[in-house]
Amino acid sequence: MLKYEFRTIKEATPFEWRDRGSKFIGLAEQVNSEEEVKEMLSSWHSDHPNATHICYAYHFGYPESFTRANDDGEPSNSAGAPILGQIHSSEIVNVLVGVVRYYGGTKLGVGGLITAYKSAAHGVLDGAVIENRILKHEFKLSCNYEDMPHVFAFLKRERYTAEDIQMELDCQFMLRLDENELLDWEEVKRLFPSIEIENKGLKG
Repeated sequence: MLKYEFRTIKEATPFEWRDRGSKFIGLAEQVNSEEEVKEMLSSWHSDHPNATHICYAYHFGYPESFTRANDDGEPSNSAGAPILGQIHSSEIVNVLVGVVRYYGGTKLGVGGLITAYKSAAHGVLDGAVIENRILKHEFKLSCNYEDMPHVFAFLKRERYTAEDIQMELDCQFMLRLDENELLDWEEVKRLFPSIEIENKGLKG
């Protein structure tokens, strides 16, 4: 894959696994920040208010690699770790996988729980639509109205595309650039003295 290219989930259909009366529902979503993880977990809890457990794991691959797993009250390493193992096996990143459990009245034991959570996570990931994403360097720019037409003419000539254009007290817009498209910002500022540039980092 290209530099900054990664595989992640585009969409996923819930997958259901049953064992001795307990129901396990595998869920998966693309996430790009811990704030998005919190929002999705809150949504899952709202959708399943009577669930016995909602165990989960997530893996960020870009811009930095980071993983976390949560057993949500199940025996240690019987839920979150098997879910995370399936994420690693799928070789996808920037993903949150959860398994909602409704207890059926019969204890499964640690081995049974590991199998159930692993199977539910595998099922939802196996059926998911996967996409390749490329991180881009994101910059927020602003300039005054006098420079605006010249800035846009410069971008058009250099084949860059301004996005999210806003006309307020000044002109603001976004540039999302591949690694091989980066501008000489010192030269840009020399050409257009009013321009201000804010590096927003790598975004998917």
